This record gives sequence, C-alpha cells and structure tokens, in this order.
Amino acid sequence: MLEHYLPDLDPNTPKARKRARILRSATELFISNGFRKTSMDDVARSAHVAKGTLYLYFPNKADLLLAAVSLEKAQQTARLAALFQDKLAGAALLRAWLLNGFLSLLEMPLTQRMLSGDREILIALEEVGDHLTVDAHALQLAAVSSMINGLGGRRRPAQQVADTAQVLIALMYSVPALFDASVRGKVPPERYARALVDALMDGIAGPQRQGEKP
Repeated sequence: MLEHYLPDLDPNTPKARKRARILRSATELFISNGFRKTSMDDVARSAHVAKGTLYLYFPNKADLLLAAVSLEKAQQTARLAALFQDKLAGAALLRAWLLNGFLSLLEMPLTQRMLSGDREILIALEEVGDHLTVDAHALQLAAVSSMINGLGGRRRPAQQVADTAQVLIALMYSVPALFDASVRGKVPPERYARALVDALMDGIAGPQRQGEKP
C-alpha cells in the first residue's frame, strides 16, 4: 500500500527528490498551520515548485496527506527492518524494539498528530479511506506477543502475553503525551526513552514475591 502513495523512494532520481521536498514542505505546513488551513498553493510555494507540477505528483490535498503519512511509515519500516536484520533475540530484541519505537515516533510528526487525535487529519484520512491501518494492530500484537513469549526461557499464559503486548503497543500510541516537554521535564528525549525502556524491561521494585500484597 505504501508504494501506491510513494511510487519512487530512490533518492538518486530527480522525481523522487522533488517528491520528497514537496512532502517535507507539506508536513511542515500541516503541523504549523493545520491541515484545513494549508492550501495546495501554500505547499507549492514552500516547496518551490509550480502549482501545476504539484498536481502532477498529488491530485489533491488528501492524497498529499496520505503520501506524507506513508513516507513517515516507510521510514519507520526501514528502521524496523534494519533492527530485525541484527538477529537479536529474546529480551535484547524486545528492548531494541521498544527503544526504536519510542525514538522513531518522535521523528514522525504527522503520525504523532494522528495518535493525539488531531481531528482535521483524522477526518481527511477517513474521507479517502485510511488503508494504512488495515490489520496493522493485529500484526503488531502478534509480533510483540512473539517477542514476549519465551522471555527468560519460559512460556507465559496466552492471556498474560496478549495483555502485556497490548500495554506495550498502547504505550507507543501514547508517545505524544509521554514525551511532551511538560511531562518529560528537562530530560533529553533519547535519555528519557532509554530510562522508560529500562523501567519497562527491568521493573522498578522487581517481581512481586509470593505472599506480598500488591
């Protein structure tokens, strides 16, 4: 589906470089001005392309938004692919996935807006049909569950695995709130992300002992 909105991602081709420049400009304007108040004229001026050229790449503003979101997701997918190529396993893989997820979402402003419930963006995606989320949650749940099950050399009850996976995925959706400067304070984002992953992976008080009150 990403290829439909981003048919050429090769940075060595002039068309791909121009498309990327248009998408960068559109993303900046959607974030600063909002989707509704950003016009195709605004995007063309910011990207330094003729309006006719812009329409050759993107027939309307909704397609432009979908392409911008697709580009963010494509870049995240590339980072995840590189992560799995490192052949990590067990706790190391889950730790790397969490850290990668938190940090990569910080570089996805439109996706963050979507996760925060930006009504303008969500309505625009609904109008054209947001195919980017089809089965995405189910795939995430299966992938994270497989990483959790077997940690520490033991299998866990299926419901416990599913619940834990759901919590971790929900935390990814909460990145805009979790990493907001008013919440994060003066801790730099990367250090904050590592501390969050350490807390999730290592716990704070350690596992509850038998007989202890929760």
